[in-house]
Order: sequence, then C-alpha cells, then structure tokens
Amino acid sequence: MSSFDLKINIYCFIVSMLITLKSVHIMQLNSYNIDQQIVWYKKNWKKFISNIVLFISSIFLIIGFSSIRNYYLNYFISMTSTFMVVLSSLVVLIENLPRKEKKKLIFTKRAIRLIVCNVIIFLLLMYLSIQGIKENSSPFMQALLYIAYVIAPIINFISLLIMAPIEDKIRAKFKNKSKLALMAHKNLHKIAVTGSFGKTSVKHFLCEVLKEKYNVTMTPGSYNTPMGVALTIKNDLKNTDEIFITEFGARRIGDVKELSEFVEPDSCIISEVGNQHLDTFHNVENVLNTKFEVVDFILNKPYTNDSFILVNGDNELIKKKIKKYEDDNALNGHKIYTFGENADNDFYVINIRVNRVGREFLTNFDVVLKDKSIINHKYFENGNDILSFSTSLIGKHNILNLLSSVAMGLLFNVDYKDISFSLKRIEQVEHRLELKNINEDVIMVDDAYNSNPIGAKNAVLLLNDYNSWYGRTWISSI
Repeated sequence: MSSFDLKINIYCFIVSMLITLKSVHIMQLNSYNIDQQIVWYKKNWKKFISNIVLFISSIFLIIGFSSIRNYYLNYFISMTSTFMVVLSSLVVLIENLPRKEKKKLIFTKRAIRLIVCNVIIFLLLMYLSIQGIKENSSPFMQALLYIAYVIAPIINFISLLIMAPIEDKIRAKFKNKSKLALMAHKNLHKIAVTGSFGKTSVKHFLCEVLKEKYNVTMTPGSYNTPMGVALTIKNDLKNTDEIFITEFGARRIGDVKELSEFVEPDSCIISEVGNQHLDTFHNVENVLNTKFEVVDFILNKPYTNDSFILVNGDNELIKKKIKKYEDDNALNGHKIYTFGENADNDFYVINIRVNRVGREFLTNFDVVLKDKSIINHKYFENGNDILSFSTSLIGKHNILNLLSSVAMGLLFNVDYKDISFSLKRIEQVEHRLELKNINEDVIMVDDAYNSNPIGAKNAVLLLNDYNSWYGRTWISSI
C-alpha cells in the first residue's frame, strides 16, 4: 500500500470524526430522540448537499476507473469527477470544522458511548479498505472508508439506532435510582417551571427569590429533560434542601407528563404558551395541552394548602384552558393563580419605567394583588396596596418573568423586603437580552440564545426603547 493511499484513509477517518462530533451534537440537542432526529434531517436536508454531490462524484469516479474501457471517456469522467470530489470534499471538511456554538456539545457518558460506537465502525471500515488495497480487490472495496466518510451522517444515525436499546436500559436504571433518591426527601417541595419561552429565566429568578427564606436547588442551565433532572438529583440535591425547582422542556406530546410522573411536582409555573417546536407538535393546541400536563398531574393529587399553580393570565389560550377546567369542575379544590399585565390577573404589574444611571439601567415596576387575602403578608396590614421593586434587568418580558417569581415568592410567604433585595441582586441570564458594554459609545444587547418569534419581537422592541440612549446599539438574535 502506497503512502498516498494511507494518507487518503487517514484524511477520511479524521473528517469522519469531525462529522461524527457534529452529528452527535445535533443528536444531543434533539435529546437523542430518533423521531426528532428524522424530523431534523427532513428540515435540514440542504445542509447535506455537499455530501450528496461528493457521493455522486465518487461513484462516477469509481465507475470510471473500473468499468469504462474507452480512454477518452474514461479520462473525461475521471478528470470531472476528481475535480468535483476534491471541491465537495473541501466543502464537507470546512462545514464540519469546529466552531463556536450557542450551546456546546457536552461530553456526557451517553455522548461518549455514541462517539465510541462510531469510531469502532469507521476503524473497521478503514481496516477493510486497507486490506482491499493490499489485495488489489475491487475499487469499491478499496474505497470503502472513503465511501463511508461521504455518507458519514447516515452511519452516525445507524450508530444512534444501534445504541438506542442499550441506552434505554441504562436510562431506565438511572432514572429509577434517581427517583428513589428523590422520594427519600420526604419534606421536599418540588416546583416545575415550564412554558414555550422564558422558563429558564423564570427558574433562575425564582431560585433567587426563594433562597431568601429556603434552602433551594434547581436544575442547572437548560437541563429540562428526565436525564437532566436525574443528574441534578444525583449531583446537586442535598438532604438539607427544602425546595427543588425543575425546568420541564418539551418537544413532543407527553414529554411534560413523563417529567411530571418522574418528579411528582407539588407546584408549577407556566411562563407562556406559543408557536414553538411546531415540527413535532404540529399546532399550538398540542403545545398548550402538553404544557398543561403538569397542571393535570397536580390537580389529580390530593389538595394541600401549600400547592400552587401559577400561569400567565395574559395569554388567551391559557385563559380558555383555565375556563375549561372551571366548567368541567376539574380543579379538585385547587386554585389556578394568574399573573401578567392585565388587571384581571391575581398578580399584575403596573408602572414599568426605566432609568439610566451612568452606563447602567435600572427598571422600576409595581406589583398589585387583585385580592390581598390570598397571601398572608404583614406588608398589607399597614394599608399598603402596591409592592414596588427595582431590577437591573431590561425588557418588559423580563419584568413579567420576574413577576411570576415575585408571585410565587409571596405565595411561599417570603418577606416583601427579602424579595425586593433578591430582585436587585439578580443578573440577566447569559445570552438572554444580556447587556454588554462594548465601549463608551456602543452597548450590545446579547440575545443569541433566543430562537422564537416572540423573543425576536421583544428584542427589536427593546432596541426601539434603548437605541437613542447611545451612539449605536447592536443586537445578536438567532
């Protein structure tokens, strides 16, 4: 075997590994769900045009070398195919080079197992290809690793299928172990936070508010799957914790139900419901019903006076859903509390105003309770009607996210002064309308994590409010 053949095989193996890392990253973002991964392939098939061109060119090149005896035709096919192979191969390489991602690949044990499975397959194909070159067998055999590199995304998906039954068993065992550990915390109050958008921010804000009175642990970052919750139980939950805040993500009908049956939440917040993940949900009604799977779970539990359901009352879909519960007499003694801007909510915000202090911003707002008797708070005993707060966060939707945390904090009897202090301390969640001072003339509003129409609209509205305060303002919104 020539050194050139060896170099080609090594090149193919390296690029195959780059493609594998990118594929595993996508699979991780899709929660390693096979159906979800297929949907992603259908939506993003254009990303593989270079692979398709490379595959077709490679087949023509192999046929030209092995089957066509006419010198001129063979020469033409070989030159054309070689040019296309080199060009498309470089495109594939460049497309799969490591780059900065909004959400990086996390090398979990599952990701590593999937990568190892791919490595074994490609090493096997490399061995067979080298043997084919040594034995001067058919061109297809000699080019086996090259063909595999061309169709690497397909091989990556096959690896996902191979590992699926193994991972299901590992996942079930780990979940059961975490479930037992969670059940051992007899006096732990579990709060689920879900919604189409804002749930990660609400989770962080709520944790800061409740920490003023309780020992609290929350799922970190965007951990919002059963395995993410299970990992948090294993690594972070302490015997002294009194409240466990979990974020419930969903891409399919039944996802929130699965998380609810795993965590068994006592209270919940639904931040918002809208058009998100419609590739798997198909319509917003399915999104709504899925988010309310956690409400259904809590309503089916025996009522206790420390169980709270808090939802965005400005959302018309949510309001209709609440009305249906009431009409069907399905509340079982529970009450669904609402928050928002409208005065018909149980907790509503008024007088949102923004002041600039140097290069910093300060947002002030007031919270009103429609019925002050729903909470037991000394502040209202003195005839006060309004709770005033200030925060360094910007954007009306952030204030609504804070409002949900304030409302839940009040329901949990956290003192008003402590809530006020916690709001002043809260910092913006990274890449979610995060203010960054670039220089004296420029401030950047980093909204790079945003991926939904409502979030993009909020970002643009925010620019309209703040753009005149500096020479220029840039926004990063994906």
